[in-house]
Amino acid sequence: MGLTKLVRGTSTAGDIFDNVNGLIDLAETSIQQRFLNHFANRDKMTYIVSGDSTRDNASNYMISYYTKQLSKVNVNVINDSRSGASPKNWFQNLWGSVSGVQHAIDSTPGTGETTILEYSFGLNGDGTGTRDADIITGLQMYMAAKPDALIILVSPVGGWVDKTQTRAEYEAIASILGIPVLHASYATDAIRQNSDFMTDGTHPNQYGSMRVVNWLMSEILPDKCRIAMDLEDAEKLPLPPNNFVITVVNGSYYTDYVPTTTRRALAKIDVEPNFNLRFKHMGDANVIVYYDQNSVFISRAVISPDANGYYNVVIPQGCYKVGINIVSADGATWDALGFRPIVEYVVSPIPWASQKRLNAGISIALPYTVNPFLDKDGKLPGVGEKPTGVVGGQWVWS
Repeated sequence: MGLTKLVRGTSTAGDIFDNVNGLIDLAETSIQQRFLNHFANRDKMTYIVSGDSTRDNASNYMISYYTKQLSKVNVNVINDSRSGASPKNWFQNLWGSVSGVQHAIDSTPGTGETTILEYSFGLNGDGTGTRDADIITGLQMYMAAKPDALIILVSPVGGWVDKTQTRAEYEAIASILGIPVLHASYATDAIRQNSDFMTDGTHPNQYGSMRVVNWLMSEILPDKCRIAMDLEDAEKLPLPPNNFVITVVNGSYYTDYVPTTTRRALAKIDVEPNFNLRFKHMGDANVIVYYDQNSVFISRAVISPDANGYYNVVIPQGCYKVGINIVSADGATWDALGFRPIVEYVVSPIPWASQKRLNAGISIALPYTVNPFLDKDGKLPGVGEKPTGVVGGQWVWS
């Protein structure tokens, strides 16, 4: 297995490292043994995925892939991830019933004897310099409530600078809590600048997410479970719906001025950092306001529309909500237009990737299964189509 151990030095502090490594060995064995016990007894096991937008965002389908793969070994997946979540607001239960330490506790049967919690936070700092303490606080709350649950720390993929920092931080936290740690950036280092697998330098897309999950499962599963978790080439999924559900608010406006009934704005919209966003509203306003996950103001930008009337922006790092103004003064005239504002992500299509292609460059100890019905573009045959040839080992349907 690839659970990270500290390297013993030549100083007397090496004894500390040896003790920590012993704890990691124990935890590593316990995780594999839990899978083995569950596999042998055919009882239902729970796997909780606690994380941020590197686990669950608008375009990566990652949680559904966790669910698909772990169902092959009779494991129930619980999504405890949320875009914009941070270690602090996880233990503060900012997201209520969908993510947070209380949600993880409530999702864990009994005392946790059949549960594994995967924890991967850190990209969304709270600006207080207490990230390590926040992680420990949250995990200790969970461990106190569910003493028999097992925890796997997974340092987030992050950027080049952040990954080095978070690897060290997560290793230190693992030594304090006596739990194992994996570094997801090992799976993404080789693809970080490849848009076929990454939405940006931080967020894996559909295929980058599959690569991360494949690597994680290969690392934590015992051999008897690995053979059941085959890697089947997946049909290419459609791009996620990119049109936002929006609400026009009469009398609202994102400025320091007192709102009046003549103004119009959109209710705040949840967004993803680094994504390309465009909007069109036919009003006279040209301001977008950026907020963090707690709706705290970050900045505002004055922008100009393109030739088609669209305003185009890249959501800045740390922004998870935006406010968009529409009309500064004459709301009644704008109302009479009957125009429905458009807000959407600009998501570029990505080429289909087979399992072997998306796993290239990393060691995956899981078996491959070829889907003979997928064509070279990852599509199943349409009604009435027949195979007319083979390209790259895949059928061509027409």
